[in-house]
Amino acid sequence: MKLDNKIIGLTFAGGALGSMLRYGLDFLTPNNLVLLFVVNILGAALLGFVAARGEKFTDAARSFWGTGVAGGFTTMSAVALWFAVEGAFAQWAFSMVATMFILGLLAYFGAHKLTQKLSR
Repeated sequence: MKLDNKIIGLTFAGGALGSMLRYGLDFLTPNNLVLLFVVNILGAALLGFVAARGEKFTDAARSFWGTGVAGGFTTMSAVALWFAVEGAFAQWAFSMVATMFILGLLAYFGAHKLTQKLSR
């Protein structure tokens, strides 16, 4: 992929959109842990979709949807902060982070496989 101003701009715009979507979801649940699970699993599924589209997506579309929207929507920094704060007080914190990671992988590969199957 050739990095140019168009790709940079689309990645930035996608990141802004993803961040706004995550911020909007924050009002739907008072439980930040539920929000972390939802955004990271949905973001992983979106990345699986984008990856499965492969060459059918242009570099611009992959940059906007994959790096931009999915990257802005998901939040591993919030997971790290939650783990740092809660991990010292709750023995189950590691299992929650591991569960989120495993569910994210399942969402990614599930969306990837489903997209490939439906694209045929």
